[in-house]
Amino acid sequence: MTTNYNMIIDTSGSMGMRISQEEEMKDYCMLDLGKILMMSFVKSLQKNDSISLISFSSSIKKICSNIKIDSEDTISNVMEIIIPNNIFSPSGTTSMYMALCSAIENIKSCENNCTKNIIILLTDGIPSDVKVEDFITKLTNYNTTNGTVEFELYTFSIGNQANSKFLSELSTYFGGTNVFVSDIGMA
Repeated sequence: MTTNYNMIIDTSGSMGMRISQEEEMKDYCMLDLGKILMMSFVKSLQKNDSISLISFSSSIKKICSNIKIDSEDTISNVMEIIIPNNIFSPSGTTSMYMALCSAIENIKSCENNCTKNIIILLTDGIPSDVKVEDFITKLTNYNTTNGTVEFELYTFSIGNQANSKFLSELSTYFGGTNVFVSDIGMA
């Protein structure tokens, strides 16, 4: 089975908050934790899977789209995209809805004949572009209005301030689960 993964990382201003004041964690922010999670995941990709990376804050940025994993070199190349600090820098608001819509569009455009579509959302916050209470309905309507695609949504609640309740409801509705991650040791 080949899988099309769309990994979305929150780069809003709050992702620049430090994980902890403890000495061993004082140099890490929540965005660093998100990048570590991304790299761990990318290392686990299988041959013929495909991956897209999207970042979001006030705007959406497609980092790469539908890269087919055909070798260890491809995995290394994707890792090289994640590592630099200038690709992901925390600023702006949390346009989570638009980022998920962008992932849905990526799924529709994937030509790698994947049999399963998975969206992975890494965030610390609450959406600023759609009210939490309207979010699931709007995203479902977006998907059905624009040609329904099947996907599972997995969320990672990063940091102690994350709205895990909302993210858990969101992921459960779309067939996935939510994982809470508060420090580097959990990544």
